[in-house]
Amino acid sequence: MSHRLSLPILALASLLAISACSQDPSLHVGVAADRCVVSHEGETYDGNCRADGEPAIGLGMVRSDQSEFVPGIIAVTLTQTAPGLGEVYALGQTGNEIYLGSVQQEASEPACWKGSNLRICRY
Repeated sequence: MSHRLSLPILALASLLAISACSQDPSLHVGVAADRCVVSHEGETYDGNCRADGEPAIGLGMVRSDQSEFVPGIIAVTLTQTAPGLGEVYALGQTGNEIYLGSVQQEASEPACWKGSNLRICRY
């Protein structure tokens, strides 16, 4: 595993562990109940999630019940690489790392980042 992927995936793993402890968002320090939108290859999830961090340092998102956002993807990480630009990785159902692609922050919707076959938002 490359060092570039290690930090985002470790952050996702810790977010999954925190999420598994309780479904009450008030019990999670630093982990908020948010609304996430994850669209990938024609499939879209729009609903509750747990998110931790910010794009500038690494934003991790999982569903509260740890089910898939879209088929094969249980967690998503966005890391900003330059102002308004980022890279997105996912954690697959079997624990595999998946590179989803480069994204650009949407000017009209700053909570959203879009790539060629990917769009993620955190509200």
